[in-house]
Amino acid sequence: MDYPGLHLCLLSIWIVSVPAQERGMVISLSGSFFEPGFLESIPGTPETIDEDDPITHRLPHNSDATDITALVNDPFEQTLYYLERDTRSLYRMDNFDTQFSHPNLTSTSIHAGISEYSASIAFDWIRKVLYWVDAHHGWICLQPANTNDSTMYKVVVDKLSYPTAIAVDAIEAKMFYFDLRSSSGRITSASLSGEGQIIIVHRTLGYVPTMITDPTEKRLYIVDSDRMVMESMTYFGNDRRTIRKLTGYNIQSLSVTKNDICIVEPNNYFVVCFEKMNGSISLFLSYWSNSPTATSYYDMSFLVTDQTDGCQNKGCQHLCAANGTREQEHVCLCKEGYTLNSDGKTCTEDHYLHAAGVLISNGTHICMSEVRVMSGGSLNPICIADNFTNVLHLAADASTNTVFYYDKANRNIYSHEIVSGVSTVIASAGNVTGLVYDWLTNNLYFAEADTGHIRVVNVNDKATSVVYSGIIGLGPIAISPHNKTLFWMTDSSIGVNVYAGKFEGTTFTVTTIVHPDDVFYPTALYSDPSTGRLFYLDFFTLTAVNADGSDPIYLYTHVSTYDLVIYKRYALWISDEDGYLYGTSYLNPNKDTVLHFAEFGQVTAIAVFDISLQQQELRLFSMLPILANFKNNNFYTVPMHENFLLVADISTQKLFQTSLTNGNNISQLELEQSFYATGSAYNPEDSKIYIADAYSESIFSIFSDGKNRSTIVQLSGLTPERLAFDNSNGYAYYSVSDPFSFDPDGFIGVYNPEKKIHRVLTEGIEFPRGLAVFPSEGYLYFADYGTFRSSIERVWMDGTNRTVIISSDSDALEAPTGLTIDYANKRVYWVDNYNDDIHSCDLDGNDVRFLLVEPRGYLTDIVLQGDFLYYVGTNIPSIMKVEKATGNKVPYMDHMAELGALETVSIQPGDMQPVNTICQNNNGECSTFCLPTPGSRACACAEGVLLLDDMKTCQGVKQECTKNIPFGSLVPDQDCYAIEGYQCRVTCSEGYRRTNVTFDKMTCLSTGQWEYDVNTLCEPITCPTEVPNGSLMQGCDTSINQVCSVTCDTDYVPGPTGALVSCQRTGYWTPDIASVCTPIVRCNPVIQNGALSAGCKVGTLCNIRCGGNHVLSPHVVSVHCRRDGSISVNPNTVCEPIKCPDLDNVMLETSCLSNAGNACGFTCKDGFRQVYMGQVTCRSDSTWSMTSNQMCQAVTCSGTLQGTILPENTIPQANNDYTFECQSNYVKNTDIRSVRCLSSGTWSIKASSLCAEVTVADPEKQTSSGSIGSGVGIGVAVMVALILVILAVGYFYYRSRRTSKARFVESPNVKFSGNNEFHNPTAQIDSRGITNPQYDMTGGATNNPYDTMGSASQNPYDNLSEVKNVDAPETNGSSANPYHKF
Repeated sequence: MDYPGLHLCLLSIWIVSVPAQERGMVISLSGSFFEPGFLESIPGTPETIDEDDPITHRLPHNSDATDITALVNDPFEQTLYYLERDTRSLYRMDNFDTQFSHPNLTSTSIHAGISEYSASIAFDWIRKVLYWVDAHHGWICLQPANTNDSTMYKVVVDKLSYPTAIAVDAIEAKMFYFDLRSSSGRITSASLSGEGQIIIVHRTLGYVPTMITDPTEKRLYIVDSDRMVMESMTYFGNDRRTIRKLTGYNIQSLSVTKNDICIVEPNNYFVVCFEKMNGSISLFLSYWSNSPTATSYYDMSFLVTDQTDGCQNKGCQHLCAANGTREQEHVCLCKEGYTLNSDGKTCTEDHYLHAAGVLISNGTHICMSEVRVMSGGSLNPICIADNFTNVLHLAADASTNTVFYYDKANRNIYSHEIVSGVSTVIASAGNVTGLVYDWLTNNLYFAEADTGHIRVVNVNDKATSVVYSGIIGLGPIAISPHNKTLFWMTDSSIGVNVYAGKFEGTTFTVTTIVHPDDVFYPTALYSDPSTGRLFYLDFFTLTAVNADGSDPIYLYTHVSTYDLVIYKRYALWISDEDGYLYGTSYLNPNKDTVLHFAEFGQVTAIAVFDISLQQQELRLFSMLPILANFKNNNFYTVPMHENFLLVADISTQKLFQTSLTNGNNISQLELEQSFYATGSAYNPEDSKIYIADAYSESIFSIFSDGKNRSTIVQLSGLTPERLAFDNSNGYAYYSVSDPFSFDPDGFIGVYNPEKKIHRVLTEGIEFPRGLAVFPSEGYLYFADYGTFRSSIERVWMDGTNRTVIISSDSDALEAPTGLTIDYANKRVYWVDNYNDDIHSCDLDGNDVRFLLVEPRGYLTDIVLQGDFLYYVGTNIPSIMKVEKATGNKVPYMDHMAELGALETVSIQPGDMQPVNTICQNNNGECSTFCLPTPGSRACACAEGVLLLDDMKTCQGVKQECTKNIPFGSLVPDQDCYAIEGYQCRVTCSEGYRRTNVTFDKMTCLSTGQWEYDVNTLCEPITCPTEVPNGSLMQGCDTSINQVCSVTCDTDYVPGPTGALVSCQRTGYWTPDIASVCTPIVRCNPVIQNGALSAGCKVGTLCNIRCGGNHVLSPHVVSVHCRRDGSISVNPNTVCEPIKCPDLDNVMLETSCLSNAGNACGFTCKDGFRQVYMGQVTCRSDSTWSMTSNQMCQAVTCSGTLQGTILPENTIPQANNDYTFECQSNYVKNTDIRSVRCLSSGTWSIKASSLCAEVTVADPEKQTSSGSIGSGVGIGVAVMVALILVILAVGYFYYRSRRTSKARFVESPNVKFSGNNEFHNPTAQIDSRGITNPQYDMTGGATNNPYDTMGSASQNPYDNLSEVKNVDAPETNGSSANPYHKF
């Protein structure tokens, strides 16, 4: 694909060339709507790169789908390695340099079949070995970096849960990898052969997507996206240091230099480097439209070592890796499917099939596809050499290399030994609907639908027996050997059931684990030993449950099958529609992939063949996509009751207590339910912690041991913010915001813990983030973090007399998020989240003082005790302590890598709070609320309760009506008090709607009853049962949030929205029930400039015939008629006009297209004259009716100039400069170096100005003084010439210095042709396809599916002079070569 936009960049590179750099950053950037993706190199170090105008070199991707997720390099061999997600392949780029200037730059696919969401590779630069993690296969692999044989790999670590990151130190011969477990992650170190595994970090880790080693400092750098932090540690996991908080960013890749650590952030389009010592930014590169995805630092000096390759003389037949740094610690390894012989060097093949994979049968053949086929590996299966008739079910024993199968033709069950090739009948059977193998007991179980029996045969002695009988509608079966449980499915008149039969000694206990009421229509079963879960397909939805049917997890939809297997993190099934084998990852379902060649035909049976899954002991290593909450086990869990700070970590959703005397003494509170604490405070009156939780939209109290959680304020659609306590009476003040409103709908309320009542004090606030009370003064202060205007405000504690004391018009305020009061000095302190600073003022907003600034801290909250302030921020990995008078920081807490984003902080005890003595004494004679005011108090009642005329008492002088509305609630309007004479609105709960009782408001009567029966106001919402052109599945629940299936009538099929509909709160189905069933359509689109073949039906291949002067697009391989009646190609572009190439030296009319049949007028380019005055026509064979020389000829100048001599054989052409010499009797004008032939055919300078004729003086007129004058003249001439030479040298030195600062630097091997295209004179194009010896199929795929023959997807870098791809899959397009050479 041609990218004209990049030609401009490359043109600027051509202008100025710089010497090859030995160090620099390499960055991969994905394509966007505005610009295709590319590799970019930036010479220099983060300290020397000019981030405003860096010198860059770019190598463009040639496919919009190219997505490089990881980069490593070998500067010693000039090689770059990269992992590409779209092709799921690993590539090697040879002859790499930071300018992409080598004439033999090539890119080769060296391994295909790496899971789509694996994004981490590492490199042993001493032994030249690549390592990668595969999250979906759960393993770590190695492969020699210089091999093109993708079978030459070894799984060195297996049975991992979800590995996501790997790093290698070749000097220390160590690897490190991160594995995400169900409870938390862990980092493990091991030798480079995978031996000696030691867990170095297993606490306080969230999710680590990337890591890298620093071989100079022997430290490991990681990014934890859950805790939003980048940290480093020793190779033993200790001395953990926080380098930088990364709040709100998604970090994907790391690279390390001598002084810096660099990251890429694809979501926010930047690359940034931090100094390793202090985390300050050393380089920031921002991109406009291209998203950076991976980075690597290219520096030979950074990796220099005196260590030699201990594998070099080892004599290994296949692979070699290091178990240590000494030569004798290097070991030989065999590739997958081979076993190391006793000599420790050579290898023997286990059997002729793959080492592990999927067994498939088409009835007459049983073949095995390799394990990597699910992640984009080769589709080429290896078949068992035997005669089969009608194979319908498969099972396997990988430990004995035996395949079991049921042959429907003769109704026998066979065992086939792979090594010997012998097939043996082990049992006769009826109509078998399922076949499973128990490798612990060597028993083979099979279900017979015609007899209703589940039978078992021992594969050793062939003894058979009936396990369970009398089963009606017996379908598929599954087995969990470790749980000693057999599962089976039945389909009867009452529906589909799933049963579990457990073997307990001599008894067999049967229970129903899935009932018809729990499912739609299950069809397939599989018990997965890696997760311990039973998987079944329930009407297009893949579901996983525990062995007892509990805890269902819904993983994937759109599956339609009666045969299913689960292989690690992949689901594989035989499609009901076409009989093909499909697969996808159920952790990250993206697309269904066909896992075999179409020539294999319809698949009749599948089974897994992998000895790693048939273990003698149960070991659950795979992980379903549900993770437990992050738990920080590095801290104490004993609660503190005095002298502590209480902080909320929003990244881990945890609360921590830190000792006031020692900030490193931290205790994590054991609170079971997750929450998002926007505010928290400890109330010593009841020893409870109060938490404002944004998740549940409530404020709740709980004891510090996590018990007795009680909601005190429940909000609806609002977010609780901050909390403050009045020690006069124990009241809790709270602030609330409405994040979804453009109006200031926030308010401040008060809660009485003793009476468990609350009321709203003041409203009309936007985002009240900070809150503090001064009871003796009667003041409440809050910070309003407004969208357009922010403020610090003061209000009386009864909610009256609200005043702005500091506004955002002040330089001291931009975005306040927390505040506290210094009671002793009567000052208010606040933190600003935008300015990252702290200010203070007096109680009236005067005497504003600046205290300190915390760059990039994102400050959120602050508290005070004595002479010190404590503050937190989401970008600070600790609690900070400063002197309130000077702003000087005081050592308190080390940077805690375990802490995430700290949102709030409260203190117990803080400074002694001056109480309101009136309210403290007998509650100020108030019956309910006593609210301090300046010099007095105000009595108030609970929300909705009236204060009597004595202004003290809130008693039930009026009858109260119930506030409990069955299936609904009262709308909390301003005038709704549920008291006699007042009116209220009613809203129904989710899933319910108002009945036909119509009213706007109902009145509370003097009898204490509402005027309408509240028991009949709300009724359940249901959706209609009628379906146009179809019907709902029998027994469908039409309540809201329920999903039902639609069966369409004859000649109708489910439309693009599918057959599933969901009942919404509105009482209507979504998608619209009227649009679910659509008529079956035929393909008959209008083909622009062509026609579709007759009889083009849904599911068939169709032909397109293009009209005159048009030809079928080379990108079109085949045309499919889709189910919706459309075709698989764009009908408007499938027939392309035949075009003629550009003509040299000719400019066509701007309005004329170079399409066949068009006649165009033209003019000649500058320097050429028109010799033909007519029009030129583009012919149907893509040639013009005339050549460019027949149309325009070059303008020439006279070859002779008086007194001058032009270079030999020169034919002067217009717009060119020519050097010249003078004839013997002429003198050359030294001020003129060349003369130009003008487009008019004349010379730019007269001949007399170039060479002057020499005039000889009369010797008689010469005097003796002439010789003296001649000597002086020669001296002056020499001096003038010397001055001119010095000036010329200075001028060209100045020009070279200016030009070297150009933004883009060009390769010396690059040139442009006349039509402004980019070429490499060394590149060669081979018109033949590249074959792959792995595939031997007539007309089959080439080795590289992106060759130059016009295949469906082009090689992303197809201009490379040498492109190799040894493992490209044929039909799923998973291994393309994503780089081309210029």
